[in-house]
Amino acid sequence: MTDVAARLGVTVTGVRMLGNRQGPVRSGVTLRRRGRLWVLLGADLATSSPLDVDAVEIQVALAIARRRSWTMRLVPLLTLTVWAFLVLLADIAFPDRPDPVNAMMTAYPCFVALVIVSRTTIVHRGLRQTDQRAASVVGARRLADTLERLVREGQQWPPGPSIWLFLVPIQHYLPARAARLREGAL
Repeated sequence: MTDVAARLGVTVTGVRMLGNRQGPVRSGVTLRRRGRLWVLLGADLATSSPLDVDAVEIQVALAIARRRSWTMRLVPLLTLTVWAFLVLLADIAFPDRPDPVNAMMTAYPCFVALVIVSRTTIVHRGLRQTDQRAASVVGARRLADTLERLVREGQQWPPGPSIWLFLVPIQHYLPARAARLREGAL
């Protein structure tokens, strides 16, 4: 994994396992803590069959490339901006509301903001940059094979509410990303 990081021009401090109580996680993300870059792997990805060692390397490459993409860094900021705008609109539309409704009117726009932002061209451009960087290190065909396998397995993130939803790429974009990589690889 460190050689993949080195080819992407990044020094990785360490690798940690992160499990989930609600189901298997076969994904990898990066986390910057105290100026150091850590790679977090889903416990199920790291403990599965030897064939998944290849998937671990590709997940690390995708996670590091996603971290280095400036457009993917804009996604959380854009999500918070849309969320704040929707909450502000709710406050203007319904100024006097009881506390349970207030909580719902604050929480629900978060999910709406995630859906809105996930459909923007910023996310598409960021995913394209991520795929190009990762493909330059691990190969486009290999990356496309792994993305197609993730589509078949459907275990990019676990079911239910989880922090993995905010850390990994969007599942419904995987087939299009794999097809684009295949076209570029052939």
